[in-house]
Amino acid sequence: MPLSDLDTDVSTLAWNPPSPAPRTWSRVVLATLSPHLDGGRWPVRRSVGEPVEVVAGFITDGHDLISAELVVTAPDGAETVYPMPLRYNDEYVAHFTPDALGDWRFRVRGWLDVFRTWQDQFKRRLAGGEGEALLKSELLDAASLLRSRVAKAARADKKRLNAYADRFEKGEVEAATESDLAELAARTDPRVGLVVSAEQTVAVDPEVARFAAWYEFFPRSAADEPGVHGTLDDAARRLARIKEMGFDVVYLPPIHPVGVQFRKGKDNAPEAQEGEPGSPWAIGGFLEDGTRGGHKSVHDALGGMPAFERFMEEARRLGLEVALDIAFQCAPDHPYVEEHPEW
Repeated sequence: MPLSDLDTDVSTLAWNPPSPAPRTWSRVVLATLSPHLDGGRWPVRRSVGEPVEVVAGFITDGHDLISAELVVTAPDGAETVYPMPLRYNDEYVAHFTPDALGDWRFRVRGWLDVFRTWQDQFKRRLAGGEGEALLKSELLDAASLLRSRVAKAARADKKRLNAYADRFEKGEVEAATESDLAELAARTDPRVGLVVSAEQTVAVDPEVARFAAWYEFFPRSAADEPGVHGTLDDAARRLARIKEMGFDVVYLPPIHPVGVQFRKGKDNAPEAQEGEPGSPWAIGGFLEDGTRGGHKSVHDALGGMPAFERFMEEARRLGLEVALDIAFQCAPDHPYVEEHPEW
């Protein structure tokens, strides 16, 4: 895409969203933005505590200076703004570190920093030994810039803006280089040519989602005595050994009631023989109290929900994560099938 096209139609970039109102033409262009996936259609993924480096490529014509900032929204809605200093060329960089799970969102903003541009050029003229007449003329320009901001400034800043403007009109060269002036100018900046990116999403997962060793075992095979249906309590007693072996995540196949109708047997036999437990992926069956249980129930033979809660408590004590297989298929015995026969 030619640079001239970018300069007149920034909405063509995926990270510059179309606006319901006509866009105001701007000399500032957001040419690049990272990180993003497929123009922001998919979230970037990070883990808790992993820094996110955001790099925005803002460009403009001429020698005007650009100021930029990063706006980060946490999953709870809290918003934090980070300044984006220029790293080199046209790359403005900031970092944030997500400290909670969930979807974090960020956007960048860039604009022409008119007063900082004036101040930078004035310092160059001062260092270059420009004549007093030219410097005073430049100070009058600065006074005009500051007075144009008075109407929208906070009450305390109105007085300070006028005070600096008065000093410039009196020809006080030293006032132009004061750090207090830079802070005041930044705070009252009208942000000429402001460009705002579309929000990008960062999906933040636990650290073990990035890299972890998984251990899979079937709780019903966890009993010490051969031929006896194991329980989640039997499985919980094996967790310490799993931790010792260096695993981070314990993966369980479905732990729900198993259907009886059309139950498969050993080695994938089409029919189960008496006493065969069936496939745990055939979810849905009767519980001991005569009700049907599905995806929200734990198999009675595994110890039911109380045993599962004890299993989870032991896993947390050992620092193990637990991953459950989510299988969406239903056996004919599943309560959802009875409630929704059209399935």
